[in-house]
Amino acid sequence: MSTWHLIGSGDGEVVCWADEKIVRFNRRPDSDERWDLNVCNGKLAGESLPFSVDGVEPVHGFATLLRDNAEKLKEELGTRPSSGLATLFTLYNAGLTVRLSCMNLLPSIVRPMNLGARVPVPCTFHNWLGERRVALPIVNALRWPGFWLSEEQSYEAGSINPYSLLTALSDLERSEGQKLIAELEHVATQQWIEHATQEAIRELEPLFFLSRSETTTPNWWLYDRAASQAMSQILHQLARAQQVLWLRA
Repeated sequence: MSTWHLIGSGDGEVVCWADEKIVRFNRRPDSDERWDLNVCNGKLAGESLPFSVDGVEPVHGFATLLRDNAEKLKEELGTRPSSGLATLFTLYNAGLTVRLSCMNLLPSIVRPMNLGARVPVPCTFHNWLGERRVALPIVNALRWPGFWLSEEQSYEAGSINPYSLLTALSDLERSEGQKLIAELEHVATQQWIEHATQEAIRELEPLFFLSRSETTTPNWWLYDRAASQAMSQILHQLARAQQVLWLRA
């Protein structure tokens, strides 16, 4: 049985094996990259369906299974899953062998300097903390060394509970919110771990993604470059704490 190798667009080294099937995402038809299966965001492909699939079918009815798995994941995440996560679960649930490269489900949410003020960063429509949460139970059944975040050697102790402060962010005026975000950006890794629970981390997931069904968002920090940079650091701290809790359980 072939190994299905999912290659994301993140950092990392890609080494392809001769007998494996390559899965890529959102590649144009004229791309010179090797792939056996290309899964595209339906909107990017100009289609009404959530995904556009081209290439070798891993199992019969793969496109339908992909759509069904995406709907189940959407219920769990509160928003549409990324193409990578939906594809991963579809292949895994079909009993196929899966390997992953350049895909840790934690892309940068920092706004580029040249991005228009009203233009969202595309990846902020996905719940990355939630995606890592639902992926953790199956990671050990996959060949996915790049999933794990490195441990930061920061052991500064402190009495501050960053979770209780961050939970109140949505209720603050923007100026006060900016001050809080700037403060929490510099909270030591150990403090995020010390006060962490899976429930507390899950409660914060909605702060880090945009709704596809609303024209306005309370998450103004995802449209502010300085705030998005700080929130990106906080997001990584939460993901590390989430990982530590899982490994300790």
